[in-house]
Amino acid sequence: MIHALRKLGRDLSLARRKWGISTADMASRLFVGKDTLWRLEKGDPMVSIGTMATAAFVLQLHQRLGDLAAPSSDHLALELDEQRLPKRILRPVQNEHGQRLHLSASPLNAYASAFENDFVKEAKEHVG
Repeated sequence: MIHALRKLGRDLSLARRKWGISTADMASRLFVGKDTLWRLEKGDPMVSIGTMATAAFVLQLHQRLGDLAAPSSDHLALELDEQRLPKRILRPVQNEHGQRLHLSASPLNAYASAFENDFVKEAKEHVG
């Protein structure tokens, strides 16, 4: 984490200098002292994330903050999701009425579901 904060600080410092913004002007825009700006640019983890976000905004880098924890860029989570996929897909099991059963369904639930569907079918025939 320290390495990432130091890199962020260096990148913010470089961007500030490319924009031609002095340390006094940048500190003023961030509503902090020059010492806090110096700590930010050194990657001090005690500088608030609000100050970092404001610095990104001042330097027009704030769009990147929205993607910081985007699920599409979370490679570990994507890999774990892929590992959780089933190795194979089994053909659905059907009862004698052609209704799909869940493998975890108990016979009693399957019977109740079949009874309910027969009841609905009979009611539709009676009405129709």
